[in-house]
Amino acid sequence: MNFISSPITLETVSLLQVVFAFMSAFGAALVFQVAKFRLLALFLAFQSVLCVLNIAENNALLAEVLITPAFTLLFGPLLYLLVSSLTGDEPKVNVKTAAHFIPALLALSFTSQVQTVVLLGTLSQLVYIFVCFIKLGQYHSLLKSVSSQVDTYSLKWLSTALGVFSALLVLDLVRMNTQTITPLLLKKGLYFASELIFFSLSCYLIFKVLRSPEVFDDIKRYQKLLNESQNAQQDDALAQAIFTDIEHAVWHDKLYSQPRLTISELAEHTGFKVRDISWAVNKMANRNFSDYINSLRARAVKDAIEKAPHSTMPLINIALDHGFNSKSTFFNSFKKEFELTPMQFKKQLMSRRSGS
Repeated sequence: MNFISSPITLETVSLLQVVFAFMSAFGAALVFQVAKFRLLALFLAFQSVLCVLNIAENNALLAEVLITPAFTLLFGPLLYLLVSSLTGDEPKVNVKTAAHFIPALLALSFTSQVQTVVLLGTLSQLVYIFVCFIKLGQYHSLLKSVSSQVDTYSLKWLSTALGVFSALLVLDLVRMNTQTITPLLLKKGLYFASELIFFSLSCYLIFKVLRSPEVFDDIKRYQKLLNESQNAQQDDALAQAIFTDIEHAVWHDKLYSQPRLTISELAEHTGFKVRDISWAVNKMANRNFSDYINSLRARAVKDAIEKAPHSTMPLINIALDHGFNSKSTFFNSFKKEFELTPMQFKKQLMSRRSGS
């Protein structure tokens, strides 16, 4: 979003920004109570201040001074620090962190060069969003390698919000640079739509955090465990031996029925190191830890259906009893494993048995 006032007074937009300011401030107060979401609170507080400044500039309360263009250079760093904190990095106040905010401070000296500052701000935001996508990708990749409950800790909702925001940034940049040839009514409509979409994204972020506040906290520890130096002499025979012991433990001890099973818990149960389990599963099952555990859960559900094909117990209840924690993961894992949905498998099984 390019934070710059329109050359005309937009009462409707100002009203929306008043609501936006109060909503952001209220959201910041709500999430500030949770330590791991303090940076989100800072991000929302920043938006609230920005809305107030936008209102002041739109109504010429700051004379000829335009501060908000410089804020475009603050948005990216704040977003990056927020994503970093959610994906396992501890926020630190140091020179490296402070360096992210230097461009915004320098931009305050060039308030007269509005279009240039806005362009640089937009490019800065796109670069930071790209880096955020990389960090989220690394987070999800590691999460699948160490946890069987990916859905609970997934931040795909944040990736979706960033994708929408990226598209909005590009469209807003086009809008800003075509104002001289855009009809007045369309100009008003586009500006309002831009503000409304960004307002909706902020509401979505607050809603998701309050509704699904769980974040996988042990990312850094697992990164160290997985990156431990590995014995160069490890071969297929050793991988098979480790994998056999792992499968025996998970299957016969029914560890797969634990919805929150992690690779660390499996390591404690078997005595193997985390990186050895990850290595053996990747090499012998050709899957990450999450997919492997879900494949065993799917097998267990299949066995349960075969034992009682005429049971009236809902399939999702059977799945929950065997460690799945969401309907979508259950159906996707089952179909991936057996090329049939659970219901198709059950109907096919009942048909075969009734015909025999």
